[in-house]
Amino acid sequence: MKILNLILLLFAIVIIKPLIAQEQKDDYVSFPMENAEWINFRNVPEQDIKENTRYYTANETINILGNTFYKILFDGYCAYNEFYIRETEDRKVLAVFPQITELMGYEVEVLLYDFGVEVGDTIFFDFQGDIYGGGCGYFNRSNDCYYVIKEIKDYYLYNGEKRKAYYLSYRSSNNISGVWVEGLGSSNLLLGVYGDDIQFSDYCYLTCFYHNNELLYKREGCENCTCIYYYINAFVNGYGGSIEPNGYVKVPKNYDQSFIITPDEGFYINEVLIDGMSNQQAVEAGQYTFINVFYDQTIEVLFDYLSIEDYSYGISIYPNPATSILKIESLDYQIKSINISNISG
Repeated sequence: MKILNLILLLFAIVIIKPLIAQEQKDDYVSFPMENAEWINFRNVPEQDIKENTRYYTANETINILGNTFYKILFDGYCAYNEFYIRETEDRKVLAVFPQITELMGYEVEVLLYDFGVEVGDTIFFDFQGDIYGGGCGYFNRSNDCYYVIKEIKDYYLYNGEKRKAYYLSYRSSNNISGVWVEGLGSSNLLLGVYGDDIQFSDYCYLTCFYHNNELLYKREGCENCTCIYYYINAFVNGYGGSIEPNGYVKVPKNYDQSFIITPDEGFYINEVLIDGMSNQQAVEAGQYTFINVFYDQTIEVLFDYLSIEDYSYGISIYPNPATSILKIESLDYQIKSINISNISG
C-alpha cells in the first residue's frame, strides 16, 4: 500500500502538476494587435473640456529591427499620432515611437507591459504615457521607474470574461499605482502604468475597450463611453468640527455622494448650507447625501459652542444676568480658571 501511495504521489508531481501549470499558462490572452479600439475620455472641469479620444489598431504591419510590429493610430488629445507595438514570446509588449527614433537617430524598443511577471518581481518601467516623462519618461529616468508586482488576481470584463490583472506599486511605496489587464492593457490608458483612481483633472482615462467589435471593458459610471465627473466642495466655515470627505470631492454623473458631519467636543452643528441654502435636516442628522449628482455643488458647515446648560458638565453659573455678584459652583470638576467678558446675560 505504501508503494502504491508513493507511485500515485510521484504521478501527481510528475504528470498532473505540469499539466495544470500548462493549462494555466495556456489561459493567457495575448495583447490585441488587430481589430481593437481603446476609447478614452478627457475631463478638465476648470477649462470646461469634456471630450472623447481613442487609440485603435490600423491592421497594418511594419518591419522594425527585424521584427513585425503592428501600427496603432489615434484620434484626439490623449495619444501620439502613431506608434508600433509587438508582443514577445515571454509576454512583453514593446513599442517603437517615431518621436524617440527621430531624437535618438535610431529605433528604440520601449517596454509598455510585461505579463510574464510574478508577484514580488521588480521591473524597470521606462514609459509612463509621456516619452519626456512626468514620472518615467524615456528621457527622464529615475528610481521612481521601478515597480513591484504586488498582486495578480482574476479580473472580470464587461462581458463576464475572466482575465488576469496585475497590480503594481512604486518600489518605494505599498500603494497600488497601476493595474494591467492581460489582453487589454492598463485599465486607465493604453499607454501608461497609471491605475483606476486618478484624482486630478486634465487626465485622460480609459472608458471603453472593444475587440473584434465586442465591448469588453466599460468604466463604471460611464454613459456611451463618456465619463463625466462633477465636484462637490465640502468645507467647514470656521472651526469646531469636521466634514468627511472634505475638499473638492469628485463624483461621477448621476451618482450619489454622502458626507458625515462631526462636531468637536464642546461644539454643535449650528448650520449646514447646501448650495448656499440652509438645510435643517442635515443639521439634525449630522450627515447629508447628494442624490443623482449632475452639476457642481457645495456643502458648507458652521459649528458653534455649546451653552453651559447643553454641555452638562455639572457647572452652575448664577444669577443670569448678573449685576454685581456672579456665583460659579461645580460638584464634579475643579475649576482652574475663569474668563468673564460679559455678565449681562
